Amino acid sequence: IPLDFKSKQIEINQDGALLSSNKLFKKDYRESRITITNTDFVSPSEELLPRIRREYGLSQAAKNTFTPIKLKDWAMIEPAQGLISSEFGVRRFINNQPRNRHGGMDIAAPEGTEVLAPLSGEIIIASNFFYKGNVIYINHGAGLISSYSHLSKIEIKNGDKVKKGDLIGLIGQTGRVTGPHLHWEIYLMGIAINPEIFLATSI
Repeated sequence: IPLDFKSKQIEINQDGALLSSNKLFKKDYRESRITITNTDFVSPSEELLPRIRREYGLSQAAKNTFTPIKLKDWAMIEPAQGLISSEFGVRRFINNQPRNRHGGMDIAAPEGTEVLAPLSGEIIIASNFFYKGNVIYINHGAGLISSYSHLSKIEIKNGDKVKKGDLIGLIGQTGRVTGPHLHWEIYLMGIAINPEIFLATSI
């Protein structure tokens, strides 16, 4: 269910038959206010817009990747050891301007801290993006995609197959950040999901 879902009821239908109907309860998310001094990361110049649009298109395509396989293992390990500095769903303000909800989990740790693949999969993006800095996207199959942003170093390349626990990168502070941390996102069928749901301790 997307963070911006407006209805108070969700229904599941199949072949015209109602299988389930459930009431949705409102969840309050805290606010996060940060200050960015680099104006390019707040109001990008015209010269930067083509790059930003291209990278947005690549990330959207990655998030919506679907490989029709049956995924047997959904339980993930934590990709990095550190302090959760920003949780999923936080209402963000940058330089007092409202921005998109926080669609992932931030794990703060010293630069150079290892980032591990929380689940086996295939690398579909290993690149440098304007906002995300050094970023990795992993296709785990069955519409499950994860991403890792702001890395200081990428240890794999596009097309690599990784197993749960493999080293994929190092925590850094590349892109739009205020300090070293890992921004970890998970998408299921293109919808942002709270990463905590997939941790082995919660499944």
